[in-house]
Order: sequence, then C-alpha cells, then structure tokens
Amino acid sequence: MPISVVCPSCQARFSVSEKFAGKQGPCPKCKKTITVPSAAEEVKIHAPEDFSGGSTTVKKDVKGRSVLKPIAREKLVVTPKQYALWGGIVLAALVAGFGVRIAGLQNNTIVLALGAYALAWLVSYPAYAVFRDRELEGLSGIQLIQRIAIVATIYAASWGALAIVKGTFLGGNLTVLQLLIIAPAPCLIAALACHALLELELGPAVMHFAFYLATTVLFRLIIGLDALPLSIPPSLPL
Repeated sequence: MPISVVCPSCQARFSVSEKFAGKQGPCPKCKKTITVPSAAEEVKIHAPEDFSGGSTTVKKDVKGRSVLKPIAREKLVVTPKQYALWGGIVLAALVAGFGVRIAGLQNNTIVLALGAYALAWLVSYPAYAVFRDRELEGLSGIQLIQRIAIVATIYAASWGALAIVKGTFLGGNLTVLQLLIIAPAPCLIAALACHALLELELGPAVMHFAFYLATTVLFRLIIGLDALPLSIPPSLPL
C-alpha cells in the first residue's frame, strides 16, 4: 500500500511504495533529504460515527441508519410577554419624562445624566434580543447583565462627551457642522463596544446604538429639550 509523503522543505506531496517505509531519500522536487514515515506514523481519519456515544459501537435504527444525539444548545428565548414588559418599562420611563418637565428639571445635569444611563439600561436588553443573530447561541444570565452594564455606560457616556465638548471647548454653543464633526467618534466607539461586548455583527450593533439614540431623542423632546444639543444662531430660521 503506498505511503503518502509531504516534504518538510518544499511541501511537495507524493506517494512511495511501502517498502521504503522508515528510509531516507531525496525529495523528487527540491532534492532535500527526507525520511519516509512508517505505516504506524500515518495519520488516519475516522468517521465521526466511529466515536459516537464515546465508543466504537455505532447506534443504529431498524433500517441500519446511525442514530446520533444532537448537541444541546442553550437558546435565548424571548416571549411576547417579555417584549410587552420591556415596552411597558420604556413607556413608563418616557412618561416619567413628563414629570421631569413639569418639575422644571430638564436642564439639571444630574437628572439628564441619570436619564441617559437609565434609558441605556432599559433599551439595551430588548434591543439585543431583537438584533442578535438567531443562529447563534447568544449571551444569557449574569454574563449578559455584566456586558449590558458596560454597554449602557458607554452609550450614556457618548452623550456626556457631547455635553463636555459643547460646554468646555465650544462655550456652550454647538452648530450642526460642529456636531457632524465631533459626533461620529463617540458614536463609532459606542457601536464598536456593542459589536465586541454583545457579539453582534457590526450592522446590527450600529442599529442597536441607533435604537438607543432614537429613544434618547424622544426622551429629550418629552422633557422639553431640543432633539439634539444644538445651538442655532438667531439669524438662521428655525
């Protein structure tokens, strides 16, 4: 039976007679000296069914077909009740925004920061359930909670970064052009964080962050602020 040989120098593949097993000779391509492996050193690939059930005995049905037990996977199953619960929580948070507006706290920095972080927590979990790949197992339990906490912090910090730049470097004024220049960086960081931590594809990760932005913009409108933290010059029409 011929023995398959791979030259370690040039990676050429060829077969030799089994009578040369264990002997040395020149490679027919690069002429380097190689050692022909013995029959015992050859790698044999066994069919998966040879090891099903941890033994070489294959379980078969009455028709002689192998019976293999599928690998059990833990799936993240989201029920309609959970979607309704999350929707109710987000709605309650938006309704709470009216309370902030009535109390006149819409310009309070602490209230805005807590609101941005709370919304990030509230929308990140259901948005993950919507945008994740159903073909994959998905995150769950304490691992998901920990990663959601980090993502929520980064999402809220993206608004904080705009506020810091606006107040510290731009004297409290932020035009549309300035927003287009400085906003992509924190948004990209937030989307990449979602991509890495929640293991979403980049497209769904961007949509996940966009869902948070849309919810936050709606919250700003409810509490009586502009949709975006812009300062429009008086000479321009609103």
